[in-house]
Amino acid sequence: MKKISLVLLLMMSLMNVFIDLKWLLKPVLENITYHYLLKRPKHVFNFQYQLKLNKKWDAAVSARYISKRYDVGGYGTEDVVLDYYTLLNAHISYQFSRRLQIYGDAQNILNDHFQEINGYNTMGRNLQIGIIWR
Repeated sequence: MKKISLVLLLMMSLMNVFIDLKWLLKPVLENITYHYLLKRPKHVFNFQYQLKLNKKWDAAVSARYISKRYDVGGYGTEDVVLDYYTLLNAHISYQFSRRLQIYGDAQNILNDHFQEINGYNTMGRNLQIGIIWR
């Protein structure tokens, strides 16, 4: 009869960043002509959940939300608004032996199309499988 070792380890983290320009630049607010920070979203939410089932299996899921933000429009043009985006990523791995591990990664599972910098698209859905030999 084979023994099954179940070691359940959970790790979860949640983070929120809120940037308010009126509070941040209150002393100089009357001297500027715009009321936003370039490339800085007002809201950022991060969530990560890691699960280690036993000595061999490991899995993780993470999500990230970035609210709309402004970026430089270009020479002689107005600044542009970059839309919000949500990223959902997952990872799973199995440790065959002390030296051999297989894994699978999925990035941007929702295939969200977005720009972090005006004019530069980011990669869509990305799936990877791999072997690590140590």
